[in-house]
Amino acid sequence: MNNKTHMDAMSPLAKMGQPGAGQAGISHDDAVRVDISIPPGTRVLRLKDVINRTGLSRSTLYALMKNDPAFPKKVSLSPRTTGVIEHQLDAWIALRASSRAST
Repeated sequence: MNNKTHMDAMSPLAKMGQPGAGQAGISHDDAVRVDISIPPGTRVLRLKDVINRTGLSRSTLYALMKNDPAFPKKVSLSPRTTGVIEHQLDAWIALRASSRAST
């Protein structure tokens, strides 16, 4: 197999040099699924929408995702796309607003 054909058969993660990424063979739909309850009609907000909704910077949002257990967890939409559940973000904003009001 020549190098170009080999690169075409590799997954995007393997092309980027990510460890543990090999030949493309398992699609995103075949990946392990986590059963979570999401009501029908629920929107998933992309990072740009979360920035607009909260007024926070991208780096602040990433810090909150890492360090604040109350902040909504990212949901994988595709191998390279994530978002947060809209009603979870709304609940987090309400929690922050209520904690500010009580101080």
